[in-house]
Amino acid sequence: MDFEWLTPEQVGNQWGIKARQVQALCASGQISGVVRVGRLWFIPYNARKPKDRRANNGKTSMKAPK
Repeated sequence: MDFEWLTPEQVGNQWGIKARQVQALCASGQISGVVRVGRLWFIPYNARKPKDRRANNGKTSMKAPK
């Protein structure tokens, strides 16, 4: 098997999020197929962005201006 690996910075650019958030997703096991070598994360090129788990109850967090 020959895989092409991406860094958290590359994946973050593709997904529109910060590299640190990609690292956190890797550490929590939300991205499948990742490999950690020392301090470095390697992510398969075909990895999918996990669903956002933040609550979405239809309410806004800010009050509307009067």
